[in-house]
Amino acid sequence: MKSKIDWIALFFTVLLIVIAREGAVALMTLFGHPELGNLIGLALLLIVLVIWRCLDYERKCVCIFTDLSGCCDHARGDGC
Repeated sequence: MKSKIDWIALFFTVLLIVIAREGAVALMTLFGHPELGNLIGLALLLIVLVIWRCLDYERKCVCIFTDLSGCCDHARGDGC
């Protein structure tokens, strides 16, 4: 069975990781602590992915903070 790879999504995911890390390293170098760049880059990437996922909740209803944000209306019975 041949698997299909979404090359565009893979490219942009890798690009997002590289930009987040390199941007964080550059920013932390300005503050004199380049060793914190990887940690800040990881935190930035996590924040961006959570925001991205929560902004997509109307279409797919996949927000990880369902109970806090009310992205799924369980009373409506929409199956989320």
